[in-house]
Amino acid sequence: MGYLGSQTWTRLGPEWRKLIDGAGAGDLSSRARQSDHWRVYGYSIASLAWTLPSVSWAVAGKDEDAVYALLAALRRSVERDPKGKREDERWPEIGLEISLAEGFKIAAVEMSARRETCDERWCAEATDFLESSTSWISKQALLQALALVDPTGDRLERLGRRETAEREHPFVRETRALVSRTLGPGKTAASLTGLDIWLEDVEALDDGGVNLSPECHRLLALSTLLINLAEWSFIAWIRNEPGAAESSLDARDRAFTGIELPKCFFRRGHAATMFESACDCSFKFCGPEAKKGVLHEARRFSRSFLQRAQVTARARSLIGSSGKGGFAERAFAPVWRTLDEELGEEEPHLRPPR
Repeated sequence: MGYLGSQTWTRLGPEWRKLIDGAGAGDLSSRARQSDHWRVYGYSIASLAWTLPSVSWAVAGKDEDAVYALLAALRRSVERDPKGKREDERWPEIGLEISLAEGFKIAAVEMSARRETCDERWCAEATDFLESSTSWISKQALLQALALVDPTGDRLERLGRRETAEREHPFVRETRALVSRTLGPGKTAASLTGLDIWLEDVEALDDGGVNLSPECHRLLALSTLLINLAEWSFIAWIRNEPGAAESSLDARDRAFTGIELPKCFFRRGHAATMFESACDCSFKFCGPEAKKGVLHEARRFSRSFLQRAQVTARARSLIGSSGKGGFAERAFAPVWRTLDEELGEEEPHLRPPR
């Protein structure tokens, strides 16, 4: 739909304008996820966020300014200003920002598949959004998007110099380091594909991530683990499940937008026991019940991915040891083995014969 460009815009542009205007008239914050306004507009805005960056790349001629104006309006409706503060504290749901970042990556993957590169305007939009994004998940997607389609590499070279910045999430610094090591003479978008960039995380999780480098595979595994742990407790709160606490909303928000990792991600002892005992850090993501959320909510692991993860758990972190702000090394093989065994118990038909 995005690749149709002007045809898509002519048919749907007016409806998208109405959608953004209507969404802005109500509350799109996380706390409003159970409201009628969110149900009507939230999911539609997320879908538009996945689509509009592709349309803005493919559109040409007289429609270009109008498409980019709508893209700017969409950004305003989903972004959080890291320097500002809203009086009502109703920041847009962080998932909406993440969806728009993923939309840029979806477009970049399509460009890369067609051996095309972004023009100056599209690249500038992606770079500007990268600088203003507040979630490490958004930054991961945008860094990878630019790596795939920036025709000069100049932006990534400048961004790569920030890989040791202290005020960034360890997963963002690791992504920067992976992208940076692909820069240089003779490096192309094609050389990145399937090595240090996952084109689509669900597909990689399903097929085992067999083409990813060990470091990239490990980063995807840990990123997905944190996403699933945070989403599980949040979804339980939305569903009003017994024992679900509203504090899970704030914990999820902090996990996605802060620079701090839960203890089980940077302390080997905590990683080894994360599913065995109650978590003693403020995130409260771990414990015996956590496996259920990791396996059944958000982004689903496959057994083949988990089995390779047991090997790539020994992969070297590119941003230094956990003592320097990185995440724990060689500590997650038992986690992946536990999840693999759990899936095996649920899917006995997939177990190998004894």
